Amino acid sequence: MKRLLVSLLLMLAFSPIFSQKWGGFANFTLGLPQNEYKSLNDRTGIGFRGGVLYRPQKDLPISFGFEAGYLSLGREVLPSNSSGFWSPYSAYRVVAGVNVVSLNASLRIQSPNNASVKPFIEGLVGWNNFYGTVSTEGRRLFDFEWERIIQESTKGDWALSYGGAAGLDARIDKSGHLWLEFRVRYMKGRQARYYTDPIISGNGSVTYVEKSSTTDLLFPQIGLKFGL
Repeated sequence: MKRLLVSLLLMLAFSPIFSQKWGGFANFTLGLPQNEYKSLNDRTGIGFRGGVLYRPQKDLPISFGFEAGYLSLGREVLPSNSSGFWSPYSAYRVVAGVNVVSLNASLRIQSPNNASVKPFIEGLVGWNNFYGTVSTEGRRLFDFEWERIIQESTKGDWALSYGGAAGLDARIDKSGHLWLEFRVRYMKGRQARYYTDPIISGNGSVTYVEKSSTTDLLFPQIGLKFGL
């Protein structure tokens, strides 16, 4: 799915009509808890973000965007155990994770010219959803890959977030359709309940520590932008 999305964005980005008014981006991101959130959950998150941008007029320095992202704030793994003769798997394990999914709308101010380096600033508002997942995975004999057998998710808590970002695009191709993007976002997050520190017992059951605080996050990002 991710490959299909990137391929579609690349195809559209090299269309002259699309690249003047529309753009897209796909970034690798870190999530660094800040302030009260950091004091209760000081784990660096790892994830990715993608989105689209729309500029109403090609010579206007303002574009509007929508983006979505996923962040993993750590996971625990119960060491594998032998499964017995009856199973198609030679071993099982239980994986518990803490995750954040976010949706944001943005307004970006950036020069519409085709300079080789273009800085920008953004204002953003949206929502973060904090939830946990528990997966049972199996590995077949003589196979190094783990297969997900079943996964369950805890009910997540939604929190309003708002903030700003600054970054720059460095042109990769001569036509200006493909850019390397560096971006840092700081998002203030409202109060939310969330899970931390998953604990897996010997029988495979999972418990979390539930906490509540504001949910401020700093996001350093690097990736590709297409079009605009």
